Amino acid sequence: MVAVPKNFQNWQTPPEAIVPLVKYLPKNARIWEPACGDGRIVSCLQEYGFSAFGSDILHGHDFMSYMPKQSFDMIISNPPFGKMSDFLTRCYDIGKPFALLLPLYGLESRIRTDLFRQHGVEVLLFDRRVRYFTPGPNPVLGKSPSFSSAWFCKQILSEKLVFDRLSQASQPKS
Repeated sequence: MVAVPKNFQNWQTPPEAIVPLVKYLPKNARIWEPACGDGRIVSCLQEYGFSAFGSDILHGHDFMSYMPKQSFDMIISNPPFGKMSDFLTRCYDIGKPFALLLPLYGLESRIRTDLFRQHGVEVLLFDRRVRYFTPGPNPVLGKSPSFSSAWFCKQILSEKLVFDRLSQASQPKS
């Protein structure tokens, strides 16, 4: 087991946040999730018929330096928010389509705005906050943070800014 990074953030993605993105993904896409945690995004994508696989720093595969042996067409991830600039930079450097679930404050910062200006960005906004799953000794289901989230994408959405609804009926799986 790899040591947990300092200030590790573990906000696992519920299916309700993935469903709005699914309609924009090519059905034959092979998807890499480089911060898969316990595999919620990978499992949800597989349930929708996508070929998806994951890796994680907790299993010895740091996205900043790791490249999987398996081929992939796009990256979909909910990276640690404290590493959002690093993840965005790496995704742009890899050059494949991507979607990163990030807090809306991800639009702020000189580094990120420079990246967006240089490479472009598409944003999928929700009608309410994502209810994340936080695992651990005292797991919390449906935890709603104090911030809104959105999918920050490159070469995935049909427009630069898309609005969609989170499914009220979907609950994070435990």
